[in-house]
Amino acid sequence: MMKAAAALEDAPCCWLCLEEGPDASGQPLVRDCSCRGTSGFAHLSCMITNARHHGRQAVEDEGPYFELSTCFESCPNCKQLYQDNLHYEMLKALIAFVDEEFEDMEHRHLQVCSRRDTIRNVDVENEEDRSKGEAMVTKMLSVMEQLKNYDHWTMGDIKLEVSVYNAISNFYYRIETEEALNKSKLYEEMARDLFRKVGDEGGATIAERNIAAAEVKLSGDESKLDAIFNLDCLRERYEKLLTELGETDTITIDAGVTFARRLADECHAIEAERLLTKLVTTSRRVHGPNHSCTVYATTIFQNWCSVRGVVVKGEGDRIFEALRYENNGEMCVVEGPFLADGTRNRSEDRTLTVPSTDIIPAPGMPVVCIGLEGGEAHLNGKHGETRAFSRENDTFVFHIYFEEKDLEPAKIEPKNLRIIFELPPPE
Repeated sequence: MMKAAAALEDAPCCWLCLEEGPDASGQPLVRDCSCRGTSGFAHLSCMITNARHHGRQAVEDEGPYFELSTCFESCPNCKQLYQDNLHYEMLKALIAFVDEEFEDMEHRHLQVCSRRDTIRNVDVENEEDRSKGEAMVTKMLSVMEQLKNYDHWTMGDIKLEVSVYNAISNFYYRIETEEALNKSKLYEEMARDLFRKVGDEGGATIAERNIAAAEVKLSGDESKLDAIFNLDCLRERYEKLLTELGETDTITIDAGVTFARRLADECHAIEAERLLTKLVTTSRRVHGPNHSCTVYATTIFQNWCSVRGVVVKGEGDRIFEALRYENNGEMCVVEGPFLADGTRNRSEDRTLTVPSTDIIPAPGMPVVCIGLEGGEAHLNGKHGETRAFSRENDTFVFHIYFEEKDLEPAKIEPKNLRIIFELPPPE
C-alpha cells in the first residue's frame, strides 16, 4: 500500500491546471524541455493559454519581441527552449495569437517575426507543412511591404528584413528542388545586398557562402559543400553564437558539435575531443541527459572521440580498438577488428596483447611523445595528434601537430609515440 501511495504521489500532473492525465479534448500531458523528474509536464492547451496571458502582458509593457516569443518558445520553469514537435506547436500558437490580438500597424511587425521564427522549424518533407511554409513566405513579404509604406524604414527594420530573407532562403534551401534552390539563392542575394547597404561585411560574407551553397546544390556536385562550409567558417559561426546566445543555448551547442565533427574530420583530434567533452558536460548539466541536444552531442562524442583506432602489425590493414597499455607501456591491449563498414561483430572480436611498437595509430589520434633524443628531446611529454604519415629513409613516420601552438610540427616514428587514452586538463 505504501508503494502504491508513493507511486500516485510521483505521478506527473499538469503544473498549470494540476490535473493528471489527458485534458478535456483527450490530449496527453507533454514535456519537451529541460525539466526533470515529474516537473514540467503540462497540457498543450494549458501551455498555450499561459503563454497567451504572459505574451499579452509583454506586448502591453512594450518589451522587445523576444520577451513575447519567449512566452511561447521557452519553459517558464527551466527557462530552456521547447524541443521538436512541441516547439513547433507553440510557434504555431504564437502566430495565431499575434494574428488575433495585434492587427494594428503599430504591432504588425509581430506577424513577421512570429512567422520568421516558425518557418525555420517547418518540416519540408511534409506536404501540408511545406504548403503552410509557402503561406508564411507570402504573408511576411506582404506585411513588410505594408510596413515600408506605413512608416520610415529604420535600421532596426532593415535588420528584420535581412533576417526574414535569410529565413525564407533557408526554407527553400531545405526543400532542395531546382525551383526552391533558385528561390533560396534569390533571397540570400537580397540579404547580402542589404548587409552591404548597412556596411555589415561579415553578414555579407555569410550570405555569399549560402549563395554558393545553393549554387553547388543546383550543380549536383555536393562534394564542394565542404569547401564552402570549411573549418574557419564553422569556427566563426560557433564563436559568434557563443557571444550572442551564450554557451548553454541549444543552438550554440549544436553548432559546437558540428564544428567539433569537422575538427575531427580534419584530424584536429585534441581540440575536437576537448570541445565535445565541454559540450556534453554543459548540455547534460543544463538540459539533462535525455534532452535531444545532450543525446546528439553524446552520440557524436562516442562515435568520433571515444574509440582509439589502430592498425596492428601482422593483422593486415584492419582497424582494432586500443584499450590500454600494460607493462609500463611496453605492451598494448587491443580488441576487434572493425568490419569494413565501421561496425563491430562483438561475438567474433578478439582481444590481443601486442608490443606497443607493433601498433600504428590511425590519423587524428591524440598521442604523447616519448624516448626522443638529441634535438627532439624537448618534445618528450608533449601532446599532439597524428595528421599524416610518410616514409623517411625507409622509416615510417607520423606528422605530429602539437597542442602547444608555439611548437612546430614534427615527424615522429611510431616507437616514440604513445596513445593518450584520456586527455589531461589543458594547461
